[in-house]
Amino acid sequence: MRALSDEPALEGLDDLAVLQLAVREERVLVTHDVKDFAPLMRQWAEAGRSHAGCILVHSLDHRQFGRLLRGLGWLLAERPLQDDWRDVALFLTAAR
Repeated sequence: MRALSDEPALEGLDDLAVLQLAVREERVLVTHDVKDFAPLMRQWAEAGRSHAGCILVHSLDHRQFGRLLRGLGWLLAERPLQDDWRDVALFLTAAR
């Protein structure tokens, strides 16, 4: 699996460009940037725009790598198919 963060040429893209790229490439977007992406996802929903899914990581620090992976694994197991994520935005929190 290739992550956007693994591609230096994509570094510095603004939030809207990141979301548009994820849509074009049909990727579920995973981000710690809840402050910016939660309103952006709401705007897209209100405008009737479709996306491939979004996981908003809240209250998990970047250093909590194991907890993050377990949480992502749990969410992906609950929604194993790409179509299960279409137009879905979920929060991944320390409680999950």
